[in-house]
Amino acid sequence: MLYPLRAKIGMRINDYLGYLCLVFDALSPERVTEKARKAIEEGDAERCLFCCEISLWEIAMLMQKKRLIPGADTQTFLETMLQSRYIR
Repeated sequence: MLYPLRAKIGMRINDYLGYLCLVFDALSPERVTEKARKAIEEGDAERCLFCCEISLWEIAMLMQKKRLIPGADTQTFLETMLQSRYIR
């Protein structure tokens, strides 16, 4: 998914980032659409971005299979990616 999904939880809109959105935002931000980039930046500022654990697992599996090579080990890449934005 190249764009965040919006989910209304209570009175707040939360943005769910799928694994492709996470990877592109971290490694190739130019591949993220302007609409998605704006939603990610707003969600980051409002601290309402989140991802599922399965997305992190998918990224780890892609790295293990050498289909994604970010230039860092899996743990370092995932931690850095999550810390670069306020993602729950």
